[in-house]
Amino acid sequence: MFSMRAVRTLLAALALSAAVLLLLGMAGRLPEAWVWGSVALGPVEIPLGARLGAVPLLLLLLVATVGAVVAAYSVRNLVGRPRLGRTALALAAAVLGLAAAVTAPSTLVLAAGWSLATGAVVVLVSLGGTPGAPVAARRVAGRLVLGDLALWAAVVLLGAGLGTWEVSGAAEAAQGSSVLVAATALLIVLAGVVRSALVPGHRWLLETTEAPSPVSALLHAGVVNGLGVLALLLWPLLDAAPVVRAALVVLGAATVALGTAQQRTRPDVKGRLVASTSAQMGFVAVTAGLGLPAAVLAHVVGHGLWKAGLFLGAGGAIDRMRSTPPSSAHGRAPLRPAVIGAALGVVALAAVVPGPWGPPLVEGPAALVPLGAAGLATVVALHAARA
Repeated sequence: MFSMRAVRTLLAALALSAAVLLLLGMAGRLPEAWVWGSVALGPVEIPLGARLGAVPLLLLLLVATVGAVVAAYSVRNLVGRPRLGRTALALAAAVLGLAAAVTAPSTLVLAAGWSLATGAVVVLVSLGGTPGAPVAARRVAGRLVLGDLALWAAVVLLGAGLGTWEVSGAAEAAQGSSVLVAATALLIVLAGVVRSALVPGHRWLLETTEAPSPVSALLHAGVVNGLGVLALLLWPLLDAAPVVRAALVVLGAATVALGTAQQRTRPDVKGRLVASTSAQMGFVAVTAGLGLPAAVLAHVVGHGLWKAGLFLGAGGAIDRMRSTPPSSAHGRAPLRPAVIGAALGVVALAAVVPGPWGPPLVEGPAALVPLGAAGLATVVALHAARA
């Protein structure tokens, strides 16, 4: 039987190693890439090992941290469940695939790690233990495989058409044929749209509610935020395709609207959290489409850690809600959310509106981001005040 405690120990060691590497990288003591050997497939030389720039290190830290916390939580939360060994193995495979994808020096290794994580997620959903888990797993697999095929097509087009099989060669490839660059960027976006549950590929994420809470938390280590990961790793290609990025803004905005509506109407806690994740991935798509990679990185890491914690606490929240007498919930005006929402709205508007504090901090298309944040904060404040 595969030991869940062993998985927890290995993932915790991975998280610690990633933190140490991050600190060394910030001190300027790491090279841009570590390549440990290579494999020759005909004329193609595939580098192996890891690419340890600043962005891959931050993404690796996200994967390792969430993976270690989920493994530690699962030791207690999943005890007594059947097929626990398979769950532990699938959990380890998902973390391994994600870690390989975010640090891959080769696009082929990136796609291989991406597909390994897909297979592990499908297995984890199928092991959910509910009557609907097998059907949900088949639906999840059907959607995610389409995204994987789009990514593999982008890798082949990038290598055979634009002449590079390395992730670091994306900047040079972006200077090639505009048609090929646009086609490659479109395939990358399609892979990210499916993986991040954007419209119209959003349905699979709701199926994952059949899985235990630790599985839902693990999705935020680099699975459901896959669009942001791909955008960060292959940013030059997206940056060179403004039409594709414009389409990404439209899809992201539609996903925000749909996810918010679902969050307000879902009767279950996990369903609301899933709908919220879909809406947040819409915001990631909008920021990527507007050409703001730094905002994408901050959102991917921040939301991944935050929402993983919410999913891990979902079971405890349900227990507390059931044990709280209904009368005790009345008479508590949610003043704090109203005040915080109003304050965030004012700050966001101050960033785009000139006033006594000087010129606006953000101008041009980028001003849509704080304006959208101001509108969302206003809605939150009004809802809290009405409640």
